[in-house]
Amino acid sequence: MNEKGEGVFFQAEEIQLTDDLFELYLKPLRSRNARLIFLILFKLKDAGYLTTHDIQTKLKDIGHVLNKKEINGWLKSLWGSKLVIKDDERGKPSIIEYNDKYTFDQWKLSNTGINIGRAIPNLVAASLNLIEPKLTKDISSIKLETLTEESLENIEDLYILSKLLVTLKKEGDQMQFNALRKKIQVTAEKLAVYSWPRSIWSEIPLFEITKNTPTMRSKILKLFGYVSESDLSFSLTKEGSRLAEKMLQKKQ
Repeated sequence: MNEKGEGVFFQAEEIQLTDDLFELYLKPLRSRNARLIFLILFKLKDAGYLTTHDIQTKLKDIGHVLNKKEINGWLKSLWGSKLVIKDDERGKPSIIEYNDKYTFDQWKLSNTGINIGRAIPNLVAASLNLIEPKLTKDISSIKLETLTEESLENIEDLYILSKLLVTLKKEGDQMQFNALRKKIQVTAEKLAVYSWPRSIWSEIPLFEITKNTPTMRSKILKLFGYVSESDLSFSLTKEGSRLAEKMLQKKQ
């Protein structure tokens, strides 16, 4: 054990593996250009080797323009991190129609690259689950014969919550407070309850109320202590937007 006591927690192999992950394998993926090329190779891994021309064409399809010299530069960066393999022979494009005689360098993901490509969605999903919105109330056990005034209120609250999530998502994640209230058909006081931190349903914020740019009318009303509903917007937070999107996907 060294003076800092590092041996208590870490084995040398563990430190080396972590260093290799971030300083070797993932290092070139800090660049968006490298990430897009990596994703193209991963999505088309079953096609075998792809030429730089194949990759350039796929990049153009998603509106990302790179010349072949730039693509080769990023491929060499991925190759230096052991994420791709370069074929010893040049070849013609394999996934697009090509009648020219000119040949190109050929690349494909290494086994390490494939493993990292498969792991990325799991890592992202795990990260998102750490802040996944969770409702603090559960109505799944409510039965008709055991309905109470409180359980009826809970059902109503869940209905309004669901309507808010779906309506706001369909309207681009944000609506004027008064327009949303009229569409959902609830009182201003009821709607305000769902804005965090006053939310009674979620452990993390799903909605928030923000002030619009003040108008002359709102400035005059403010002098008398009034705030107009038209001066407020009701919007989804990032977590609320993600939950609403999942709800809409299930609906489809």
